[in-house]
Amino acid sequence: MTIPEIIHYAIFAFLALVTIGSAVLVAFTRRIIHAAFWLFPVFAGIAGFYLYLGAQFLAAIQVLIYIGAILVLIVFAVTLTRHANDTEEKQSNRFVIPVLLASFVMLLPLIGAALLNAWPAPVTDLDQVTLIANVPVTDVSAIGVVLMQQYLVPFEIASVLLLAAMVGALVLARKERPAAEPADAPTAATVVEAEPCAMAEVAEV
Repeated sequence: MTIPEIIHYAIFAFLALVTIGSAVLVAFTRRIIHAAFWLFPVFAGIAGFYLYLGAQFLAAIQVLIYIGAILVLIVFAVTLTRHANDTEEKQSNRFVIPVLLASFVMLLPLIGAALLNAWPAPVTDLDQVTLIANVPVTDVSAIGVVLMQQYLVPFEIASVLLLAAMVGALVLARKERPAAEPADAPTAATVVEAEPCAMAEVAEV
């Protein structure tokens, strides 16, 4: 094994370790605010994979959108949620077993794809990939046309998801208003003031 190949595998192993390790911490940390912050190395590791594959534009989009927008939105939603930092509140839910089963079912296709492909997989030359005729695959215009034509529905669904997250953060952050007291109901101060007057009248009698 040559030195470039060793460097190649070392970079891949480092990015995989950072991404997977941070994702595990996101899933198993006991405080939800810590889980939100652990998303940063996950998104950064994915951006590193894009750079590793030569997709500089996707790496920049990963940093700008996922780290600069989505992660900030998640942190704001968590910090605005009441009792998010309360250590006495239970941060886990009762759906641990169904979530683990669903994750395992989703992991099976990835394991099958990894076993069916040769290892190490050959790196595709981007010069040989064509999205649009006479447009380089690394050109921003090619990515924009494919995104707004072939993947328009997922793009719009992502925008609706972000809007739902913002509305949910506002709903969770809104404080409950106390019930309004009747206008003719005596207050505590009125009752306290009335008691000495009643005692004075009894003393005069």
